[in-house]
Amino acid sequence: MLFKLTNPRNGNTTHCGVLEFISEEGFCHIPYWMMQLLLLEEGEMLVVENVSLPQGTFVKFQPHESAFMETSNPKAILENALRNFSTLTKGDDIMVNYNNKNYYIHVVEVQPGSAISIVEADVNTEFAPALDQIAREQREAEEQKKAMLLAARQRKGEQQQQQQQQQQQPETKTKPISFPGQGQRLDGKAAGTTPPALSSSPAAFASSPKQPAPAVAPPAQQRPKLVFGKGLVGKQPGAAAAPAAKKAEEKKEDKPGFVAFSGAGYSLK
Repeated sequence: MLFKLTNPRNGNTTHCGVLEFISEEGFCHIPYWMMQLLLLEEGEMLVVENVSLPQGTFVKFQPHESAFMETSNPKAILENALRNFSTLTKGDDIMVNYNNKNYYIHVVEVQPGSAISIVEADVNTEFAPALDQIAREQREAEEQKKAMLLAARQRKGEQQQQQQQQQQQPETKTKPISFPGQGQRLDGKAAGTTPPALSSSPAAFASSPKQPAPAVAPPAQQRPKLVFGKGLVGKQPGAAAAPAAKKAEEKKEDKPGFVAFSGAGYSLK
């Protein structure tokens, strides 16, 4: 026998089975977690209806705490706890006790219909992410979004500050350089270093040091010549040099001077 329980004050409903018929007439005893689900206080009015529910084939659960999914085998724990249940209703929050701790599990979806019977039924189960895990992921996503917005604002502020600094700095114009190329030699050798440009300012001429004139070595004193068969000549350089100079001048006068195009012409005829 299956029953539908309704709180007439707020309209909350759920389904259940019968454990024992030992209550007094007009009274029924239900678990405390079911009273919390119906928002029902002790002694209030409760509507009980006899219903027939289809056999369930699929149920999707969602734990309130991720700690339940961290147990040794949450699916086996849930199957063992569901042996004490006769029905499941979509939207209900059932309680599972394990290791002296109560875990609340939300019924996300049931098939077929919105309420099913699980007595002697082969039901496929599936778990959704825990509620606290979803809340934690949403909180982390919001924090990451806030951090990204803050970083974008900081970058925008830095860009504006750089633009202001660039506007405040005077613009420096670079002078073009004439003939910036390199010279090449026709003989294929490497070009030498470019000599430094001379400045036309008078200060440059004034500051350039004067290079001393090269010293001219005095003519070496003529040494006497030794002529075989005639003895030593040149003991008196002044007396011997005069006749030699006269003889050289006479020889030059005897030779005719160079005349351009002084050759003879010939005819081919």
